[in-house]
Amino acid sequence: RTLLVWTEQGPGDEILLASMIPDLLEQGAHLTLVCSARLAPLFRRSFKDCKVGSADRLRHAKGIDAQPNFQASFSHLGSVLRPSSRAFPSRQSYLISDTAHRDKLRSTYQAVRPGTKLVGIAWHSANAAAERQKSVDLKAWAPILKTPNATFISLQYGEHAKEIEAARETFGCEIILDKSINPLKDIDGFAAQVAAMDHVISVSNTTAHVSGGLGIPTSVMLPAAYGRIWYWFLDRTDSPWYPAIRLYRQKSNDGWEAAIAAIADDFAHRLGD
Repeated sequence: RTLLVWTEQGPGDEILLASMIPDLLEQGAHLTLVCSARLAPLFRRSFKDCKVGSADRLRHAKGIDAQPNFQASFSHLGSVLRPSSRAFPSRQSYLISDTAHRDKLRSTYQAVRPGTKLVGIAWHSANAAAERQKSVDLKAWAPILKTPNATFISLQYGEHAKEIEAARETFGCEIILDKSINPLKDIDGFAAQVAAMDHVISVSNTTAHVSGGLGIPTSVMLPAAYGRIWYWFLDRTDSPWYPAIRLYRQKSNDGWEAAIAAIADDFAHRLGD
């Protein structure tokens, strides 16, 4: 019996919901997965026991050559595999990056400031409905960016070179912008970059999902009201989807000072360990 699981989500949610694919494989499913085209290389490496096709529109799916016995969307899996909080497995990670690419990037970044920790940062969400609420201006990151013993690497997708240069000049910190990585076109390469990090600090965007799926220790900033997403739940500081993620919530719509201060404090202690 074969099962076809197909995507109907954007890349961040698609990565989150793909955390249920190992459950199906462990139960012995003959699984075919149809995901977004740019996620296919990463999913093929991560889920070697299932057949992975790609489609930016399902009617044009590539790599599918058989009729399944059953089918389900990514989201539909949740009603079966995650009916309660007790149903989440204690799985630290499920995505697998290109290790050779990861090691090369890590070596390159470490050479910039030897002996420091590599910290990936992402501060902007391109969510069409909640871009302003979910994004945190890089100027507000001062307590984090002034942390000693850290080399920061931009994991932010899109064009943000001017913001990065302004932050470098204002805070006197090192922020590496690696133009060889383009998350909007090559998520597999982006996953290798994220996997090279010691720690990631991000708003709620695709970067957080990639980092969480890889099991990289990650701090995620969440808005107080509009832009809050169901899968981060309410009040809790951990994520059952991603054991490596710690959540920092905005106290009100007025600003991010408290969340950033808490991250900076926890982060400084982590670097000191």
